[in-house]
Amino acid sequence: MSGRQTGALKPLMPEQATAAAPDVHAWVAASAGTGKTQVLSARVLRLLLQGTPPHAILCLTFTKLAAAEMQTRVFDRLAWWARCDDEALRHDLRSLRAGDDAEMMVRARRLFAHVLDAPQGLAVQTIHAFAQGLIASFPVEAGVAPGFATLDDRGGAVLRRRLLTEAIERAGEAGDPGFLEDLAEISIASGEARLAAVAARFGSHGEALAGLSLDGIEPMLRRGFGLPTDGDAASDVAEALARIDRDGLAQLATALSAATGVNALTLAAKLRGWLEQRDAAEFDTLYKLFITADHGLRKAMVPKAVDAADPSLKAFCAEIGGILLEIGARQRLYAAAAHAACHLRVGKRLAADWRLAKARLGFLAAALRFLAARGQTLLVHQRASLALRRNVQAGAAVLDADHQVGVGAV
Repeated sequence: MSGRQTGALKPLMPEQATAAAPDVHAWVAASAGTGKTQVLSARVLRLLLQGTPPHAILCLTFTKLAAAEMQTRVFDRLAWWARCDDEALRHDLRSLRAGDDAEMMVRARRLFAHVLDAPQGLAVQTIHAFAQGLIASFPVEAGVAPGFATLDDRGGAVLRRRLLTEAIERAGEAGDPGFLEDLAEISIASGEARLAAVAARFGSHGEALAGLSLDGIEPMLRRGFGLPTDGDAASDVAEALARIDRDGLAQLATALSAATGVNALTLAAKLRGWLEQRDAAEFDTLYKLFITADHGLRKAMVPKAVDAADPSLKAFCAEIGGILLEIGARQRLYAAAAHAACHLRVGKRLAADWRLAKARLGFLAAALRFLAARGQTLLVHQRASLALRRNVQAGAAVLDADHQVGVGAV
């Protein structure tokens, strides 16, 4: 029971009363705050008032908070009926359209004790809790270890951190620099918190990742990006820069040197500096001379006086800029493939450790998945159906779009 005040029940509207009637199969869909929880609570109360045993009522919700709210509403109302005066009880029964004769009033006053004394109580629980209980009854048929324990979000986070620490230690002891380099790349690029996110995200894809070879991950990604698989970013830059007209760049630098503007003279000096070195790693330097920070062609690179002396220089700058934009776009694809490959390689290792740890500890991360998983034996479905028929008796189901799934005795 909660400590809040229990007031008189609001009378159900005709549509609500229909949905709350135990002998009606109903589907209720409405916006938040329109009374769906009230309808579900009323349906539970109506089922109890008509004599349905508490253990034969199944009320499922999406969240633990919603389950607690539903159970609190029902128990507070039953406790109120046990101690309120006849007029207040009669008002509530009329609001539920359950009848207010002497026999119904006596039954309503006894319900609180009746529900408390019920061996299995009133089943108001989340879908996952219900599925877990069902699987716990048939662990062998469901393909899980008897006595399994569920792994909640907090426990999963703790386990993933431990597995990550153990993986780093093993890599250090076994001399696996590749794994450690991938971890360092992810940490430097996105921070250490990213590693936990990687472990959490890829943990559920262990089966798919298991089919990938570590050496084949990056080539696979490059193919997906339309990049060659027999080279790398550095060789791509070197080959592309070989198409750059160095003589044309030298001519541009000479023409800019004859200008009087500071910007033109600075650009001329930087062009000469780039031409004097042959290292393809200096691609970024040339790129920034012709391309803006948002990857657009720089304008007004050629002053008016220089353009008047040689009109071909503007077209040449545009041609060089186009080549550099193509190279830059491919370089970003190479970088994306390499970065994604780091995540997949680390994810593959951690996902395998995660699956092994769960199998070893007998954990089940999501019991509901086993009910819907393809390939379950017919036997578990037959027994699940039998369990449902035993747990509920007669009635209907209601859907609450916010947080209740349904309640009834069907």
